[in-house]
Amino acid sequence: MFRNKDIGIIADKKLFIFDIDGTVCLSDKPTPGAVEFTDRLRADGKRILFFTNNSSCTDEFFLTRLRSAGFDVSLDEILTSADVAARFLLDRRAGASVFAVLPPQVTRSLADRGVHISDGSSARADIVLSGFDTSLTYDKLRTACRYLSFGAEFFSTHRDLSCPTADGMVPDSGAVCAFLTAATGRTPVYLGKPDSVSAQMIRSLSGLDWHDMCMFGDRLYTDIAFGNRHGMATVLLLTGEAAAKDAERADTLCRPDFVFKDLSELSRLMYDKRA
Repeated sequence: MFRNKDIGIIADKKLFIFDIDGTVCLSDKPTPGAVEFTDRLRADGKRILFFTNNSSCTDEFFLTRLRSAGFDVSLDEILTSADVAARFLLDRRAGASVFAVLPPQVTRSLADRGVHISDGSSARADIVLSGFDTSLTYDKLRTACRYLSFGAEFFSTHRDLSCPTADGMVPDSGAVCAFLTAATGRTPVYLGKPDSVSAQMIRSLSGLDWHDMCMFGDRLYTDIAFGNRHGMATVLLLTGEAAAKDAERADTLCRPDFVFKDLSELSRLMYDKRA
């Protein structure tokens, strides 16, 4: 049976980072206790960041979705792996031509920020950036493979193989990368959870050290590994992909500090017992 650490570890943190899909929402519905818990954190003076690997939608989409689900959230409290990719490309690959295997609205958002987007008609591109492309076509995959074969750098927004929805799991960014890798032999540099580019970005944006943060998620190999790798407290919620038995069997990198059925359980432990 999994044994949680002292809950005071969570209460002492300053920044609470929540995955979205499978953690605080399933499609457009909040998971049990998620809205109440985040409201209580705000009342307690805590800072909140909703950080999703989901690169299929814009920040504005997630803002509308979270508000519709009942969350009190502002745009600057939302971060996606596509945001991480945009910042990375502008900071470290300024001016490079990028062929994006991403939905049109996300590709437009990258272009609006100043990323030089290739439409696929040129002979070569400097970079192929793949992600959770819900508009994926064979032509787009073929163009990406052509650029990779000619030496383009290969980046991916995140490594999740599937995305939890109310209707079950659907193919995600990692599945797209698996296709491209199988076809070309090229493997990407990943930018989202659990990799360090996004962790460094959160530390820079928040002005806090990682030990002041707590990461909440439903996946061991992305959310929990992300927090553990960078010295955050980690909380696994059994509202998405992972089960309690998975946490018990997990290796050190993917083993959470805490496991809760949902955020209503944690809310009761942290706040109701104070009364």
